[in-house]
Amino acid sequence: MNEKINAAVLGCGLMGRTIIENIWDSPFLGEIIGYDVSGEALKATQEKYNICVTDQLDDILKDESIKLVYIAASNDAHVPLAIAAMKAGKAVMTEKPVGLSIPELDKLLAVQKETGAFIQVGLELRYSKLYLKAKEIIDSGRIGKPVSYHYTYSCSPYERESWRVKKANSGSMYHEKLCHYIDLVRWWNGSRVSEFVVTSAPNTIPYFEIEDNVHVSCRFENGAVSHLFFLMTAAPTGNSDMLQMKTDLFDQDKDGHKLNYIITGTKGAIEIDVFQRQLRVYRHAGDPAQTKTAEEITEVYAWDEGRDHEHFHNTQTQNLDILRRAACGEPPYLSLEDAAETMRLCVEFSAAQQGHTWEVIKR
Repeated sequence: MNEKINAAVLGCGLMGRTIIENIWDSPFLGEIIGYDVSGEALKATQEKYNICVTDQLDDILKDESIKLVYIAASNDAHVPLAIAAMKAGKAVMTEKPVGLSIPELDKLLAVQKETGAFIQVGLELRYSKLYLKAKEIIDSGRIGKPVSYHYTYSCSPYERESWRVKKANSGSMYHEKLCHYIDLVRWWNGSRVSEFVVTSAPNTIPYFEIEDNVHVSCRFENGAVSHLFFLMTAAPTGNSDMLQMKTDLFDQDKDGHKLNYIITGTKGAIEIDVFQRQLRVYRHAGDPAQTKTAEEITEVYAWDEGRDHEHFHNTQTQNLDILRRAACGEPPYLSLEDAAETMRLCVEFSAAQQGHTWEVIKR
């Protein structure tokens, strides 16, 4: 029989409510308690899910029946809430990012080491089927040794009223959005970033306090190179977040939303087009088995509309897995040290980008 545990969700906005829905039917879940500083958010959450809610954090921290907390507040609140929860003896799942500065990140690591608490950062692309498929192909050797990762991401901007455009709340575009994709390439490649170049054009969105475009080139210790190009002005509609699924991916693609990857190896390549719901594997002239001059498609992987979420932002499997691990006393799927390396890069990239310089930073 499964042991059920009570869980609290700290932050009852969109992400917090998503977590509630993700874990609602888990056999490992007892009760859910919601916490927020906004009375409006608490009222909406209580009415929709009929759960207990509170605006007093101590109600959560002092309740020994609550074994796990999910943190879904604004970015600047993640580390303070995680530290308070770990010191109170709770297991912690925190949405990304963690640590808007190196000292804050180091403090989080120190408290986890001191308490031995379970903590996992929400980098759900590592649970997502599309990216797991790419990882399986890379690790199998079917494209040889990966030497290059190129990825392009284009979407429409956050709204003027969003806390995400405020530097004090979000940290940077790296922390708020791009940490997922920085982490993804780290995971695929399995090597540490040894040096990087970061730059950007001047912002074109006047109310943004963070970057609205990014160019990042990295060299890894194993010799591989990656390049990320991100732009938040090229999509003309208000469908700013594909996670909301307001329109079909194919239609968002027509609106200028792009999320593409090309992973080149010594024998072949992987091409991923998220908005076309497709992954293709190529064999090129570097493979002795390839007798043709042109590249040859050897595999095609695709999925239908109803499986979008599980393929490229699988929060449900992640949140259910964290609940199960906390209930069963298992360690996190992703260690804090691993996630912290991604967050450290986000801090370093953002700092290097100030002034739009073009300088190689060695680590």
